[in-house]
Amino acid sequence: MKNSILTLTCITLLCTYHVAYAATVSWTFDDVANYTIAGGAQINSSIVELTTTNGVSPSTLGSETTETTILDQYLLDDSTLIITDQSDGLVIADVSDRTSPSITTSTGSPTGGDVWLAVSPDGNEAYVTAGGHTATIEVFDISTLSSPVNIGSYSPGGVAYSGVVTSDGNTAFFGTGSGGSSIEALDVSDPTNPTFLDTYALSTPGALTLSADNNTLFADSGFDIEVLDVSDPANIVNLGTYTGAFDGVTNIVLSSDENTAFISSATEGFFTLDVSNPASITLLDSDATVTDYQDVVISSDDTYAFLASTNDDLVWLDISDPSDISFGGAFSVTGSPNNIEITSDDETAFISTSDNGFFAIDLFDLVYSSDSPYIYPNTGGDFTLTITAFNETLGSGNEGSVSYQVSPDNGVTWYYWKTLPLGGAWVISALTDGTETSSATSINANIETFDTDGGTFLWRAYLNSDGSQQVELDALSIIITDPVSTSTGGRSGSRKSTTDHVREFIESSEVVIEGYLYPCDAFGGALIKRGDRGTSVTVLQHALTLYGVNPGMLDGIFGPKTYAAVVAFQQEYNLVADGIVGPRTRSVLCTTPLSLSLEDIVNTLRVQIAVLRTHL
Repeated sequence: MKNSILTLTCITLLCTYHVAYAATVSWTFDDVANYTIAGGAQINSSIVELTTTNGVSPSTLGSETTETTILDQYLLDDSTLIITDQSDGLVIADVSDRTSPSITTSTGSPTGGDVWLAVSPDGNEAYVTAGGHTATIEVFDISTLSSPVNIGSYSPGGVAYSGVVTSDGNTAFFGTGSGGSSIEALDVSDPTNPTFLDTYALSTPGALTLSADNNTLFADSGFDIEVLDVSDPANIVNLGTYTGAFDGVTNIVLSSDENTAFISSATEGFFTLDVSNPASITLLDSDATVTDYQDVVISSDDTYAFLASTNDDLVWLDISDPSDISFGGAFSVTGSPNNIEITSDDETAFISTSDNGFFAIDLFDLVYSSDSPYIYPNTGGDFTLTITAFNETLGSGNEGSVSYQVSPDNGVTWYYWKTLPLGGAWVISALTDGTETSSATSINANIETFDTDGGTFLWRAYLNSDGSQQVELDALSIIITDPVSTSTGGRSGSRKSTTDHVREFIESSEVVIEGYLYPCDAFGGALIKRGDRGTSVTVLQHALTLYGVNPGMLDGIFGPKTYAAVVAFQQEYNLVADGIVGPRTRSVLCTTPLSLSLEDIVNTLRVQIAVLRTHL
């Protein structure tokens, strides 16, 4: 280590030392209680980092493009996709590997027209209709997915359209009729022999959705939404109708509590209805950012609606407040999407197209807070003169950035370094949105001009991310000159006095002593004699101890022990031994070189500081 030279000279007030020693105040994040956090940040394993949310961020996992005329689909047990295709009829696809879905088998029938699909909840039967071409509902046993078998059929009073099966698998409802004029209820407890139960007239039956208890059916009827009591499927009764001029309804989905209906339209966009009272249905909100929706599914927490749009897109909407829908975004899908299914964990969507097979889409990804949350210590670092350095330590996983505001007065006033055309300046900021902040590099480069008369230093750290970046802050530290004892509260290390810091500095710097180490001029010009009190006596007492003469306590009182010590000193240096400190005695005290120990130096500096404080 390079030697430092401690030069000691007498000035008007006292003998001082020309040395700038420094102390480091550090903040580590071992105790969460020592910090205040605002926004999406947290302390995790002693590192400040951003919190994460599972935000919508779609990406394609895999695709299967063999089937190019898909009309409908149903996701079974998150691992099998049941498909109806105009060319290949009923098709079974294995989607257990999202990155590599594959076709397992196809039946080759029924084909042509608008092939609709309904699957029993237990996954044992598939009901396939070919609307517009046949007046038949075909029943397939799909309990063995590798070999579906046609086990029965039913001929309604006209062409058959979309359908739905109750959770017990005993009843099915289908839109049927010549041109589509009714809903038919069928007993399918024996799927090989479906039988008629009841019919209910609708102008143009389309999308159908059942309540969880199988007692209520929500049906599209041309421009209206009808709510039907089907608790007795042999006696269907209307509970209420919403006449809202909805055109082209493609699906109806219920919220978890079944008080809200979410409706997709091929011509008008997306709607939410309050259906808690079927006799008085009300419109909550609508969104027409996109208008050509072919299908909709809802996340299990009722936060997002995911929709298939003909215009090559997977669209998502924020529906956490059904009365205030907001457009979330869109993800491009190659082809013309017409159906969407979502896995039970909400992680994956399967989008089928009418011209390019189907795609597995990863819906969510970790999203980091992007609104610059901040953290600050509950206790600052005290300093008496200046701060000479400001340093940050970022975590190994940091991908974003950290910026800062700093305060010299314990958080009363906050500053940041603003670069100006002719340099820069410390500027006051009252904002906490992360816009008026500075990097650690800028603060460190200018920190010595920040404050020169001491105070309590606080920092506020802002964690900045574009949403895809994690931010990690491991530690912060400042270097201060002439430090004083400070309280803890998040800073590392123990409390140390000025004397301790001086001793550490001298030991670590291999100080070489030159000159004299006495606050001579603090004696003043007057004689110092028995009975005097004050700083000059304290300085005298300390000087005598350095010569090995014991004046008693360094209490600033010139009593008998101090008098005896002065006489002994005068005798040792052949002075008049009168016990009075005059010019000659003072001259010897201030000019005689000594070999001083480390403790002598430390104690002398302590006295000098005490003298200085007395005169300030």
